[in-house]
Amino acid sequence: MKEPTIIFSHNNAMFKLALSLNKQKFRKKHSLFLIEGTRAVLQAKENNITIKYIFVSDDFRKKRDDVWNEINCSMITEKYILDDNLFSKLSDTVASQGVIGMCEIPKYDAKSILSKEKSFILLLDQIQDPGNFGTIIRTSLAYGIDAIFFTKGSVDSFSPKVTRASMGGNLCLPLIEAEDGIDYFKKFRYTVYSASLSEKSVSYRDVNFESKVALILGNEGNGISADILNTSDYQIIIPIKEGMESLNVGVAAGILINEISYKLYG
Repeated sequence: MKEPTIIFSHNNAMFKLALSLNKQKFRKKHSLFLIEGTRAVLQAKENNITIKYIFVSDDFRKKRDDVWNEINCSMITEKYILDDNLFSKLSDTVASQGVIGMCEIPKYDAKSILSKEKSFILLLDQIQDPGNFGTIIRTSLAYGIDAIFFTKGSVDSFSPKVTRASMGGNLCLPLIEAEDGIDYFKKFRYTVYSASLSEKSVSYRDVNFESKVALILGNEGNGISADILNTSDYQIIIPIKEGMESLNVGVAAGILINEISYKLYG
């Protein structure tokens, strides 16, 4: 087993690479992202996420022998021990556990997912709040959603904030950038439902969701873009008390996912 490398300098190339991944453009450039905490690191391993490097603080290594030994023995990956000051610059949390993993952004076979005979997927159209995105991921996991697709302009699905908000759910569920519009889903016989406040919308309670469902949820301020909305098969709405403007997208997602899952799977 290779011994961990100790990093003392902020000029170290590996430290500089890790630090750069706190910015979206470098996550995209290198197809890498960071996860923080022992739970997240072990969760990534359980879900076959490739962990390329592990970073631990010197304090963590000295005080958490049990966890360090589990990480050290169970993962064939390079490990680095950081001076506590350096680790604090890399960490994205106030009270860090002292362990960070650098992972490859997973790639999924969309055709294989969409080819299922019975399926429920989401398309998030420019959802920009990490908390909302994370909430939707957690709810989707709880109800067995097959995948979440998202359009360009959505929040980075592997940002530290989304990872925290989803409780590591982004490590467990296929998250795929949608590049071909909703016609691509229709090729796989999905019926496309857009959650909308439009006058054309009908109550979700009055809809019979069958077989293959693609549910679209829109941007927090602007809703679903016109080109997607106008090519949907149905526009649906959640009836709410008169005088109330709308629901938070994370809340709306939970209500609709619950109803559709019940009608699809019982």
